Parts: sequence; structure tokens; C-alpha cells
Amino acid sequence: MGNYLSQPVRTKESETNQNNKFKYASVSMQGWRTSMEDAHINNLDIDGKGTALFGVFDGHGGKEVAQYVALRFQNELTNSNEYKSGKYKEALERTFLKMDELIKSDEGSKEIDNPNAGCTANVVLITNDKIYCANCGDSRAIVSVKGTAVALSEDHKPDDEKERKRIQNAGGEVFQGRVNGNLNLSRALGDLEYKVNDKDPKNNDPKDFIITAFPDVTDRQLNADIDLIILGCDGIWECRSNQVIVDTFKNKSADLKEQCEKFLDEILAPTTAGQTSGLDNMSIIVIRVTL
Repeated sequence: MGNYLSQPVRTKESETNQNNKFKYASVSMQGWRTSMEDAHINNLDIDGKGTALFGVFDGHGGKEVAQYVALRFQNELTNSNEYKSGKYKEALERTFLKMDELIKSDEGSKEIDNPNAGCTANVVLITNDKIYCANCGDSRAIVSVKGTAVALSEDHKPDDEKERKRIQNAGGEVFQGRVNGNLNLSRALGDLEYKVNDKDPKNNDPKDFIITAFPDVTDRQLNADIDLIILGCDGIWECRSNQVIVDTFKNKSADLKEQCEKFLDEILAPTTAGQTSGLDNMSIIVIRVTL
């Protein structure tokens, strides 16, 4: 059956926690895939000041890069000079690029068996008054503003005009929505074979590589109008629209972990035959805002 099992793995990795501002549930399920390649971060206070950090890392070509990044991202972020100076956008950008540096290092090479594995990354940093979202790839984050879904991130796909232009300027091509006929996303951590500019080999600017680790970072005010923040891998979003997912979790009295677990069961494909969605690893983080 190729990349799929004969029966899905429905066992879930679930976690929930809360403080005076947020309550979250994080649930992951392997599903029909032959292995689980997602990883995540859930932390309500990363710096002793109540700054929260959440992240979804969707691996491809193996689980190693996603797991490696999930273990190291927070430490690299909070120890950066940009973070310590309160320059959170710049701190997130620097940390994404730092992940590639670590993956390429001698230590990283020893831990990651496949240097050509990679992962998407969608990270949400919540300070006292702002929500920052850094995205690289096609994992996604949204907020619910008085019940209306609003995107925090934009998926990075090879056919997007801006992405295609960078890929071609670096000597790559896009075939049938895939970079060099292989990757179906245009930004990622890892994937070191694409971290080059073939047209200008002396150009070592990561922003100009065929596949870049440089994220788009958005921010918006954190206020009482926002009731939900939701992150997920592309296996979630290919099954339901942003608004449908917001509507799924609008019942504030329901048990959040049970809601998330039920949701993953509902979107799991009943069979692999003839299906185009519901076959991937699934990870979702739902954060209720209680300001």
C-alpha cells in the first residue's frame, strides 16, 4: 500500500493545560501514514513573563528534522539578542534560520540520519499584548475574531507567483506543483539539498535559496475579540476550511481535549481507496483565549 498502512493508527498523543489567560489542547494522530512525522511545542510561559509559545512541525522524508527542531526552537529563540531586546519578529526570523544552521552542524549531522529530510514550521508566540505567527511551509495558524476565522499565516506553495519566482531565480523549476518535481512546498527547515542558489553559487543568502527557511511573520493585537487561536499541519486544513474549524470549537463549555480528539477521528479518511484527504498525519493545537 505504499506510504499507507492497511489500517490507521488512531492512538492519540494528547496534552492540555491552562493559566489565567489561555487554555489549550494539543492532539496528534499518526492515522494512515506508515510513521508519525509531526512534532510540536506547547508552552504557556517560556520566559517567566507569561509569554506563550506554540508550534507545529510537519516532517517529510522522515521525522528527524521535525523532532530536532521542536526540541531546540524555544531555547534558541529565548537566548537570542533580538528576543531579549523585545524584537520578536526579528527573533523569530533569526531562529528559523538558526535551525538550518544547527541541522547542518556536526552535532546536527550526527543526530539526523537523513540530511535531506525536512519539515514545515508554524510557530505562534503570544506576548502580553500581541500574537506573532512565523510560518515556513504549508502548516497553518488562524484566529477566531468574534467567531470569524482570520488567517495568521499564508501557505507557501511552489505555484505561488512569489515563490515560483524565487525558485526559478535560484535555478530550480516547478513541475506539477512541485519543486524540481519533488517537494510540494516552497519553504521548509532542513531539505539541505535545496538550500542552494544554483544560478549564483556564491550567493549564500538563505532568502534566495531554491527552498528557503526564512519565514513570513505576521502580528496582531491580542484582545478580548479573539476567542480562539488554532494551529495545525496541512493534514488538518486539507480536510476542513478555516471557518468550519473555528465553528467546530466555538462551544466554550465543551471539553477541549475531547473536542480535538473527536475532530481528528471525524476527518480521518474511512479508507485509502479513492481518497484525497484525511490520509496524512494529523496535529492540531486549539487555544481558548480567556482575557
